[in-house]
Amino acid sequence: LACAALPVPVAELSAHLEQLSTAPGRTSPLLGTRDQFNVDIRATVDGQLAGATTIIRRYAAVGVSASEVDNGRVKGLFYQPASVTGIPVVVVAGPGGGAWRDAPALLASRGHPALAVAYFTYPGLSASLESVPIETFAEANRWLSERTGAARVAMLGVSRGTEAVQLTA
Repeated sequence: LACAALPVPVAELSAHLEQLSTAPGRTSPLLGTRDQFNVDIRATVDGQLAGATTIIRRYAAVGVSASEVDNGRVKGLFYQPASVTGIPVVVVAGPGGGAWRDAPALLASRGHPALAVAYFTYPGLSASLESVPIETFAEANRWLSERTGAARVAMLGVSRGTEAVQLTA
């Protein structure tokens, strides 16, 4: 039994990883998040194709829109669901910096307006995780509350982003 999960065809893998490793803000060749990607599944028996299918994976459901945010200290991406059914969420990434894209897209796909707030390694921000004003996250909460008209917002942090969430709370 053999299994492989690759973001591009095998012949393109080296070039793909090289491109990711040299992207601004990247320190290692991480697999990128795209709006959608196909997962090709093939089963073989004794070297003969027994069956095949393609699964389409999307981070954002149809109708979710994403827009850049550049409002004072608040920078990042805002994900607006097609239909709001949940409370808004400020999403804070970890030590890689930038604006985390997959979790906010998934949240918006389930009805939660989501702001992926960036606090370093993002256009207009420091390239390093040093001296980040905690007010950045309070302002992100206010921005999202005003944008959505919600009285309260939730916060979600991953890795070092959890520190910002805890301090903001």
